[in-house]
Amino acid sequence: MHAPDSRVRVVDAAKSLNSEGRYVVYWMNAQRRTRWNFGLQHALARAIELEVPLVVVEALSCSYRWASDRMHTFAVEGMRDVRDALASTAVTYHPYVEPEENAGRGLHEALAADACLYVTDEWPCFHLPQWVAKVAKKIDVRCEAVDSCGIIPLSWAEKAYSRAVDFRRHMQKRVHEALQEVPLSDPLDVLKPERLDGLPAKVTSGWPATNLDRFDAGDYPIDHSVPAVESKPGGEEAGRARIQSWVFEGDHLRRYKETRNGLIGASYSSKFSPWLALGCLSPRRVAEQTLAYEGQRVSNDSTYWLRFELSGGSTSASTCSST
Repeated sequence: MHAPDSRVRVVDAAKSLNSEGRYVVYWMNAQRRTRWNFGLQHALARAIELEVPLVVVEALSCSYRWASDRMHTFAVEGMRDVRDALASTAVTYHPYVEPEENAGRGLHEALAADACLYVTDEWPCFHLPQWVAKVAKKIDVRCEAVDSCGIIPLSWAEKAYSRAVDFRRHMQKRVHEALQEVPLSDPLDVLKPERLDGLPAKVTSGWPATNLDRFDAGDYPIDHSVPAVESKPGGEEAGRARIQSWVFEGDHLRRYKETRNGLIGASYSSKFSPWLALGCLSPRRVAEQTLAYEGQRVSNDSTYWLRFELSGGSTSASTCSST
């Protein structure tokens, strides 16, 4: 149940697996969720394949661009969801919120020293491509970046699309093929690695796990002029709730085409972007929920039916005329 080859990239081909390693590391840096996540799924599968435990490290720097109370709070709320989801599993979770600039330096090298393999997220923008390349160069073990960004794998792009219409044409040609590659909705329920007896002391002493329940953005050297938004909490659960309310409640989806660009009156836009941007919400999950809604609604209209089923990690979609 590895991620499809089209979604996996070896960051530094000169590095190899460490046969003496004690665990696999999944550096969760762009897809901050435990469900519908090819990165976590791939890391779990690799750990089972190598017969070692899995360590998930989720680190938050204080020196990224736009580091603020709003961004930090949203990210930490997501980290709490990840912690809670992993608490009942054999996976070791290590959250680290950098207390001061550069305090996190050396964390990945220390973790990688005892790792068989490093797995991380493929993300094409912001500072993450540079950070992943830098870490992969410093550590002495193979690093695999896994793309869980969208419906279509990034590697399928034929060029940089400067117009939305051009990208839509590209997507329409291959979307049915892409829909056959389904991440497990809950990989933790299917893939169960061994349990680790403890992280190396050099890791826990040098970069101790942050107490996420005691987090206060005011304690960190970030921009305090941009406050957190209480009405938009971060995390996978809040993203899931937003999908539920927008897709299945009211008439937001039905009226989206006519109202999405309106500046006056009720807004029918999804407002999914905060959860999508920080990886708390999977685009694939949005697609699945939307298709499920459309299938039910269109069937009730007696025009055609769309059946979208998930079974054992496979997807089938079929349409037919009601006539």
